Amino acid sequence: MRTGPHLDLESFDRDGKADQKPAGAAVEIVTLWQNYLRATRWREMAGWVLSSMLIVGGLGFTAFSVFGKSAFPHRGQLVETMHYILVFLNGPVLWLVIFWVSYETRACARFIETLSSVPNIWPTVLLNREETATGVPRAHLDDHLAFQLILLATQRIHWLIYLPFVQILFMVVSRSDMFDTMDFPLALVFVTGLALAFALHSAVLLRRSAESARATAIAHYETQLLTQARAKDSQLPAAADGAAASPARQPISVEQIKILIERIRSTREGAFAPFLQQPALQALLLPFGSYGGVQLIEYLFKL
Repeated sequence: MRTGPHLDLESFDRDGKADQKPAGAAVEIVTLWQNYLRATRWREMAGWVLSSMLIVGGLGFTAFSVFGKSAFPHRGQLVETMHYILVFLNGPVLWLVIFWVSYETRACARFIETLSSVPNIWPTVLLNREETATGVPRAHLDDHLAFQLILLATQRIHWLIYLPFVQILFMVVSRSDMFDTMDFPLALVFVTGLALAFALHSAVLLRRSAESARATAIAHYETQLLTQARAKDSQLPAAADGAAASPARQPISVEQIKILIERIRSTREGAFAPFLQQPALQALLLPFGSYGGVQLIEYLFKL
C-alpha cells in the first residue's frame, strides 16, 4: 500500500504485449503514453486498489475495536440502523476514492520517471512543428518536449487530489455540534488522519518526480551551455563532436539554450505550481477551514 503500485511502462509495446528491450534502449513516446493510459484503466488498477482497501479495512476495524465506536444520538432503532448503514457505506467509498486518486498520481509519477530516465523517440510531425515554432534544432528539443509532456500529464490529474478531501470535509462537518452533539472518537481521528496522510503522501511523490525531471532537463541544457562556452573559448565549432554541424544536427545558440532554461524554470503550472497554490495544500485546508475543523481542533486540545 505504501510503495506500490509497481509499474514498468517501458517493457510493453503499443499493443500492451511484452517487449523486452536492452537496458537504456530508446522508447517511442507514443508507446510510452499508450502504456501509461493502459495502466490507469480500472481493470489494471483494481487489484492494487482493492487489496489496499482490505489492508486499511483491517486497520480501521482494529482502531474501532480498541477505542470503541462513536456515540450517536438517535430516536428509534430505524434511525440507528440507517446511521450505521451510511457509516459502513461512507468508509469504503472514501478509501476507494483515496486509493484511486493515489494510484493515478503514482502512475503519473512513474510515467515522469520513465520519461526522464530513458532516451525518447518523438514523432516526426511533432518535431517539425516545435522546430518551426521555437527555432530550436530538433536534435535539442528532447528535454523541452519531455518537460511539456510532464506538465500536461500532471495538469490532467491534478484536480483529482481534491476529491478525497472534499469527502473528508463532509465527514468532519457531520461530526460538529450542529448535528445534535455528535462526538469525534479517537478511532475516527485515527482513520481520518491516516486518510489525509496517505493522500498527501501520494501528492508529494508526484511533486518530487516532477521536480526531479525539471532539474534533469535544466542540467542537460546547462551542460550544453558549458560546452558552448568551452567551444567558444577554444575557438572550436559549436557542434558537440567538434565537427561541422550537419543539417541533421544543427548547433543550438547560447540564446536559445537560455530561453529554454528560463521557460522550464519559470513554469508555475500543474505539479510545478508554488507551494501555496498546490492542490494538495488547498485541499488539506478544506476539512480544517470549516466549522467542523474548528470543532475537531477543540476536541484534540481536550484529549
